Amino acid sequence: PPSLQASLSTTGLATTVTLVGAVSPLKGPGTFKCASAYVFNVETNQCCDRNSFTLPPSDKSRYYWLSNGCQLRCRSTFKGADCLTCSEFKANLWKPEHSVWDDTSPICSFVCLPGFIKSAGGAECIAVENLVKKCDRASRCADCTDIPDCVWCQGECVPGGPVLSSGQVLLNGFGCPFLDIAPPASSPGGGGGLAAEGSACVCAATSRTCTDECRHDNCGECIGDQYCGWCSNLTKCMLGSYAGPRFESCPGGGWRA
Repeated sequence: PPSLQASLSTTGLATTVTLVGAVSPLKGPGTFKCASAYVFNVETNQCCDRNSFTLPPSDKSRYYWLSNGCQLRCRSTFKGADCLTCSEFKANLWKPEHSVWDDTSPICSFVCLPGFIKSAGGAECIAVENLVKKCDRASRCADCTDIPDCVWCQGECVPGGPVLSSGQVLLNGFGCPFLDIAPPASSPGGGGGLAAEGSACVCAATSRTCTDECRHDNCGECIGDQYCGWCSNLTKCMLGSYAGPRFESCPGGGWRA
């Protein structure tokens, strides 16, 4: 109350006050203390329940206090009771070779080092140079789609994987080129294995189904192609093997390969 504030502001007056809850800034030589079951939070001027109060981390940039002045929360990129960086929080956990923990990630994930990109499965960091060479060996879509982390796009086999335009990995077999084939050295994690967005993903469907393959118009040429088979009921050449069409169907039998 104002009378208490006034008395504490009187020159030379020494006063001891026991408080619970919020504490307004006090002036003068008066002193105060929280009740025995409470502890004083010097950062928020609150008397907080001793049983639930946790001392804050030393770095104030890592956390903020809730409106009650007694509970803190780590900021989005810090984890655990001590508001650790991702690297500190996961220091003893497994991560792929050629990767680092991403201290800027709210989900505390890893990123690949420059010169490496995340595999389509998301569990490896693959050397860009090696992946480009591996994909480049495939001269046809049918070969390319059998190589992990490679997709067929615009007539060539390039690094890619089953992803959404947002970069999230899917398991439906569709794919796109990676965003960065050669990540700049200045970029932590480089391209990170994310897929290109927008028009760069127009090859997403054909990269899986190889719609440009097996366009032979007669049975002899079709079955002479090791990647194709002939469906006599549809009079159509399709991508497939002795077991049947790879992506399409041949109703009623009549399949030859």
